[in-house]
Amino acid sequence: LSLSDVFATTYSNDTNRIYRWGYLAVRFMLEKHPQDVESLLALSRTGQFKQWAQSVKLLGERYNSEFSAWLDTLQRDNPDNPDNPEQPNPEPNAVTQLAANSSLTLTGKAYSEHLFYVDVPEYSREFHV
Repeated sequence: LSLSDVFATTYSNDTNRIYRWGYLAVRFMLEKHPQDVESLLALSRTGQFKQWAQSVKLLGERYNSEFSAWLDTLQRDNPDNPDNPEQPNPEPNAVTQLAANSSLTLTGKAYSEHLFYVDVPEYSREFHV
């Protein structure tokens, strides 16, 4: 993803893009362009949200190439990182239905996200976990 793409992220995007790519963008800006972060903070603290949005768009465009090169340095510095955010592994959308009185052991990699839900029929009087 380009820095502009990351800056255009909304909460309708996937978790990987929101949190992992968001972390990388913030880290990049704090390490390489702290003065721009200060300018953005000043705009947001004074309620100048239109100007803030315009500045973020311009900064993304200005630093796209530098961000890409910076990501390459992270990959070279830590090539064995299995949770490398530059190359996300899409999670399968498999749904597992459990029958009553059955059990399931769940595991996952560090920092991975697995969502679970339970459908409780309408008018149920009890539910035990």
